[in-house]
Amino acid sequence: EEGVKRPTSQYESIWDGSDKVGYRRLYVEGGQFFLGDLYIFEAYRRAGIGTLVVRDVIHRASAQRLPLVLYVLRQNTQA
Repeated sequence: EEGVKRPTSQYESIWDGSDKVGYRRLYVEGGQFFLGDLYIFEAYRRAGIGTLVVRDVIHRASAQRLPLVLYVLRQNTQA
């Protein structure tokens, strides 16, 4: 249908073996690669998982030759 916008973002679960440890939302818009959401469940924080996820996103954006935009909540002082 004309005028109907389809979602351009995709939420992905983050796994550590068989444990679901969080999720992320990635999308490309306006020639930029966005990490719109990244959430690591509390029990898995401070274990380097977020760092690994961000490194993977940097690699994906670089492979597509797109600038990367990260959204970080102001309250997230440990990001």
